[in-house]
Amino acid sequence: AVLDLEWKPSPSNGWIDLQAGKIHFLGTDEEESGKQRGSITMPEFLWQKAKLWSEDEMPSVIHYEGKKIADIDSSFDRACRVTGIDGAVRHTLKHTAVTWAFQKGMTLEDAVEYFATSAETLMETYRHHSPHHQSRAASVMNQIGADFIANNVAGLPRIQPPNC
Repeated sequence: AVLDLEWKPSPSNGWIDLQAGKIHFLGTDEEESGKQRGSITMPEFLWQKAKLWSEDEMPSVIHYEGKKIADIDSSFDRACRVTGIDGAVRHTLKHTAVTWAFQKGMTLEDAVEYFATSAETLMETYRHHSPHHQSRAASVMNQIGADFIANNVAGLPRIQPPNC
């Protein structure tokens, strides 16, 4: 979908809306499929770069020497070799982006929509990277512990835990 992006609305390809700062991964005549390719709001730094890149008057967003790029496999492999990165595949980029987003505090709800990934996959694979992961649960347990200690240390009758 990224390789097919254009600078103007297209019936069959996604496009970048420079006015709204959005990337639409579906053409204007395409319907959503199981791929969940809807649209996203661009981060500010990307939006500003996109405005500059759009000035070269190429219809395709992703191009090299005046030609649309159809495949990035060899370029990606070369970039990995040059940088000494072993074992990376293109999906590694998404994995890294999702992990960083959770580390910076992105919520599960926002990640589902932004990365077009199911809540189940995000919870199983990425959510533990969030600094907020289990923080509410830990807060509740801290309060239970504080209440228990306060009641027992203050000389009140000992609280018996419920039978479970």
